[in-house]
This record gives sequence, structure tokens and C-alpha cells, in this order.
Amino acid sequence: RISALGIQAEDLGDPEALIEMAQTAERLGKSVVILRAGQEPGARALFERAGMAQVRSPEALLETLKILHVTGALPANTFAGLCCTGGTSALLRDLAQAEGLQFPAFSEVQRQALERDLGAGVALENPLECSSAVQRSVPRLTRIFSEAMTGRAVLTLLVLDCAREDHGSDAVWGRVAEAAAAARGRGGMPLA
Repeated sequence: RISALGIQAEDLGDPEALIEMAQTAERLGKSVVILRAGQEPGARALFERAGMAQVRSPEALLETLKILHVTGALPANTFAGLCCTGGTSALLRDLAQAEGLQFPAFSEVQRQALERDLGAGVALENPLECSSAVQRSVPRLTRIFSEAMTGRAVLTLLVLDCAREDHGSDAVWGRVAEAAAAARGRGGMPLA
């Protein structure tokens, strides 16, 4: 089955034909993502008019198509971030802001629940730096992840580095993956 369309288009050809194709895709419930490196105002206006998302690299095209295939089009650009390796929350926030994505602040209820499981002194910001929690039990990690996923976000991004001997064993990362899957099942929010 076709769930989304990806197009690489350095030459736009006939703008009306592009809009007509996008309208057909929309009627069929398919999202369209276009890969085009440039940011000319006319091209961007055309893509917006056609309802297409624009990306600037082949990697971004593939990742966007994967998300569209798994979750469908997202209703908003608000995300929750769970970063399990030190320092990645600031990087994730900076990259997202450059693309116009938002990480809404956790509610007071979320902050209280997260503080109970993470302890005092942890910055309770979205994206959440939870590298200190990866050694905890699967049920506790599941609670942390579930709570971060209950807010206004429409998709949770889990940043998980591959296991290296100096960052923990495969068992640690297995617990993180198990807890993330359980939290997703509990809350139903898509997880990438």
C-alpha cells in the first residue's frame, strides 16, 4: 500500500500539474513530501499552496516518509523529547527550533510526577534529559516516559545512542527500549 509520496524535484516543471497531483494525493489521503535543496520564495509558496512538506536532504525525506507511514500526518508540530545520552536534549532543541518545531513545556502535573521519579535537581524541561534514569528499572523508566508523553505533544522523539562499553551495556539500552515501547502502548502517542 502507498501511504505517502516522496518527490525529488530540482526542476519544478508545470506548477499547475504539481498542484493537481498534490490535490489528488490529498483526496486519496496521502501526504506529499518534496525534496528540494533551495529555498526560493516562489517554490516555497508553491509547496505551501499545494499542501506539501519540503525537506532539504535525502535523509530528511526518508525519515519524514517513515513517520508519515507509521503515524500519518501529524495534527501539530509539537513534540516531546526523551534524551537518554547526556547533552543531547540541547542539541535536539536547537535542531528542532531551526526547523520551526516546538517542544511545549511540561504541565505542573507532569513536572511533579517526573520529579518524583527522577529526583530533585533534574531539569524538568522538554526535551527531557533522562540519561541519569537509564539505570533504573523498566517500570520506573516506563512511568518517566509515559508522563513525558501525556502533554500537548503529538509525537515523542526518543534519542538513544547505540550502546558503547563506556555508556552502558546492551542490557541498559534494552531496558530503555522496553520501557519506551511500554509507555507508547500505555499512552498511545506515536514514538519515533
